[in-house]
Amino acid sequence: MKTKNYFLLTLLFCATFTIGSCSKEDGGGEDKTEEQHVPQSKAEAEQKIKGKWELSGSGEIKSLEFMDNGTYIMEVDAASTLFVAGKVPPSLNSFDFKREKFASVSAPQSEPSTKKRTGAYTVGNDGKTVSLDTVATVTIKNLTGEDFSFSITFAEDNKTVEISLTTASSDTSSRTVRLAGTWAMASWPDFYSSEELAELNNKGFTPQHVQWTITNSGTIMMIDIAMESSVSPDPGVPATYHASLDTTLATWYWKNAQSNAIIANNEDGSMEIGVVDTSATLKSFAGFLFIKK
Repeated sequence: MKTKNYFLLTLLFCATFTIGSCSKEDGGGEDKTEEQHVPQSKAEAEQKIKGKWELSGSGEIKSLEFMDNGTYIMEVDAASTLFVAGKVPPSLNSFDFKREKFASVSAPQSEPSTKKRTGAYTVGNDGKTVSLDTVATVTIKNLTGEDFSFSITFAEDNKTVEISLTTASSDTSSRTVRLAGTWAMASWPDFYSSEELAELNNKGFTPQHVQWTITNSGTIMMIDIAMESSVSPDPGVPATYHASLDTTLATWYWKNAQSNAIIANNEDGSMEIGVVDTSATLKSFAGFLFIKK
């Protein structure tokens, strides 16, 4: 069985390659003002929680980000036991495979101090709770433009942790504003064989399933196509293919003030990606055209 993430692998050929939280057992005396800032509707909560919230002190949960595409990303201490293995929506990653194939992918220099989990979030109809898949439920205590306090209860062991966050810093430069958003691939690259294209069509995949979501707080989530192939030892039996979606979570930053390249970096390595502005709704990543959603 051989796995090929064609788009990111080809990208590597073409490219030159942060929740103030305290885990509190009591309310910390904050109950006096919390009710003044609890959302009164689902729409209000959805609008206010979007973005990245981070920890300024110590605690297991380092950051929590709610993205425009209905996805959350939670970053926790590497030693955290808040998430139980097997109960968390998987965060797939193709960095290991890419490193095996391309020396230009940089390996991490040290063990990561945090780990990330991702999945879909849903705001309750009353605007006071947020479900993180089936993993945990967030109950909002205080939510303003700069502060976010809540209790989070984990489904596996019913453990509840009190968290207080502040909004993360963001890059408001014009080039980052143009870059931020969700981008979908415009068309299939020409490296797919007819058999692979047939498998993509059979699975109902379109180029728009390849999506990169980039935030101005430094997060990048890359959803790409992974293609598995199985070749029979019998030359008369054709190869079979299996296409699936592959997700990579990373942080990103501009290579330098003059460069149009960004560096995507996570616990498994880093890579450099060239970015070219085509228009407000079109952008090229390492030569591949994407449309803004």
